[in-house]
Amino acid sequence: MESFDSADAWGDARRIPSDKNQYRLPFVAGSRQGVIILHAPERSLPVICLQEFLTAFEQSHADVTVDYIHGEEAVHHLGGVQGNIGIFAEVIDKHALFPTIRKDGPLPRKSFSLGGAEEKRYYLECRRIS
Repeated sequence: MESFDSADAWGDARRIPSDKNQYRLPFVAGSRQGVIILHAPERSLPVICLQEFLTAFEQSHADVTVDYIHGEEAVHHLGGVQGNIGIFAEVIDKHALFPTIRKDGPLPRKSFSLGGAEEKRYYLECRRIS
């Protein structure tokens, strides 16, 4: 794990992409910012490794609640609350979707989505109105 004191250093670290030898998961936890680094991952995507960890952690800690949200601002806001952590998942390459499913099985919940958070918000609001 790497922690950063400045927003600029953290922003630079966030732009370093994951590769097959290590996955990089930027996070916000209260006033801390950093990057979780998973070395020698066994799964095709960072989000699959993350989901396996979150599932096990949630099952072993009754007081922990995991929520899935879309949108960078929402992750910053909620992750910045003391006692919370917001983890940013990389966008899945559309060409990796079917090969990943063949190799690792179904994707974790909320890991694949069409459209951004803003577009979905308007879609949901429009459906509710009509």
